[in-house]
Amino acid sequence: RSELPANLKALFRPIAMSKPDNVCIADVTLLADGFSEGKILSQKLVLAFSKLQQLLSKQRHYDWGLRALKAVLRTACKMLRSAAQGEDARSKINTESSIIVRALEMNILPKLSKNDVPL
Repeated sequence: RSELPANLKALFRPIAMSKPDNVCIADVTLLADGFSEGKILSQKLVLAFSKLQQLLSKQRHYDWGLRALKAVLRTACKMLRSAAQGEDARSKINTESSIIVRALEMNILPKLSKNDVPL
């Protein structure tokens, strides 16, 4: 790795990268799509992602980043919209948490290796 020449350095600006706030992103996404308990559910979902990353084996195809989180959120939001059309007397909070769990299972379980499925 070599240092850039001064004339090339002048053409580039220094930047800083920061880690995204997954809880805030999940909270805003859930609230925007109609979840009433977005704050609590987003904290639990991000905590579940971090626990899965710690507990499961290290595989190349496992993705516990923002892309995977957004995939789970998109699935949950679609499921909420379809459940809202046919829902009458069920508890909304209970339904919302079960939707999050089902969306997590739908997106994560197919990607797990045989050794990790029992967890």
